[in-house]
Amino acid sequence: MPWKPRFPPVPPHPAQDFAFSLAEVLAIGNGPVGHVLVFAEPYARSTGHLWWKRLSDHEMTLEIWSSIHGEFEEMFLSDIGSAVEGLQRGEWPVWRTFDEDASTYLLRWLGHDDSQRVSMEVFGLDLPQERRRRKRGE
Repeated sequence: MPWKPRFPPVPPHPAQDFAFSLAEVLAIGNGPVGHVLVFAEPYARSTGHLWWKRLSDHEMTLEIWSSIHGEFEEMFLSDIGSAVEGLQRGEWPVWRTFDEDASTYLLRWLGHDDSQRVSMEVFGLDLPQERRRRKRGE
């Protein structure tokens, strides 16, 4: 009979501070140009055969939705060390780029009420419902 192992306990991680966080993206000197929505989630790989299963140690990932200048982009980051540092500094994009002409933006993190309102307006996402859905593992 198949068996599903329990997910390993998740120790605190700096990326968890950004789970379900929404920020306004500001162009330096020009004001708001878009929004960024961040999901931080642990994952573990399942290995094994029909009669046994095992989960690897968990790793933290970031799923980031951005809408900048009206262009939507979704990205998944598994190597998140420098990304978390960029989010903590309030910088966007959070990955390193070698394009010298690439724009760097500032992030202004929104409060709870503003995040719920903007996530519905910009991304069409009900944050409390999404939080519950992801917690159930759907």
